[in-house]
Amino acid sequence: MKPRKEAQHAPEFYQYFRWLHNTGQILFPKVFSTTDEVGLAMLEVTKNGYSKAILEVSDIKKLS
Repeated sequence: MKPRKEAQHAPEFYQYFRWLHNTGQILFPKVFSTTDEVGLAMLEVTKNGYSKAILEVSDIKKLS
């Protein structure tokens, strides 16, 4: 999961893996997500519910 650029509590080593996330998101879009997508999906599930108790990345992308 890619943290936001403004994230204050993201570990320093994430900066070295940012390229991996960008490449992975292009090659495998159903596997990689961002914290923004997770946050939006959480709000959507809280407001409207969802049919599954455990969400996969593809579910998170649909909801965000």
